[in-house]
Amino acid sequence: MTEYWNREYAKIKTIVLVIYLAMVIYAFLVFSGIPSVQYQWGQQQKIALLVLLSETISIFAASIFLSNIMLSSDKLSLKFRSVSDQLEALKLVVGQVRVNSIIMSAMGEAIALNGLILYLLSGDTMRPWIFFILTVIHYSITMSKLRRIREDVGQMIK
Repeated sequence: MTEYWNREYAKIKTIVLVIYLAMVIYAFLVFSGIPSVQYQWGQQQKIALLVLLSETISIFAASIFLSNIMLSSDKLSLKFRSVSDQLEALKLVVGQVRVNSIIMSAMGEAIALNGLILYLLSGDTMRPWIFFILTVIHYSITMSKLRRIREDVGQMIK
């Protein structure tokens, strides 16, 4: 059963990494200026920056809040104990971890997308990096959450 968990955990980590790699594509587009967007920093772009930053803060908070609820040790333990067959119980837990990790990753990737949107609206190649850096921070939070889950599930199946 431990082998099954390790295989599934590796798959989940790969899925999360692939989702976050979209940020690298967005950063490349901004860094290389593809597509070329004429620089304009007026009132509309300032408002767009504020709106995108407020959305980013909301996404950040919501993803952490949801992951704390859906991936808490208690919730996973309760799901594991809800089925008598340990392999089936582990499959339920793996499914929950996978789905919620994808949700959290997609929310983190949305932060990077905000940076690309800002670039496309303004042609500014500096301010979008705020969003890319926040995505990297979100990625580290997601991965630390996954490491904690790995330990919790490892203890459940022993």
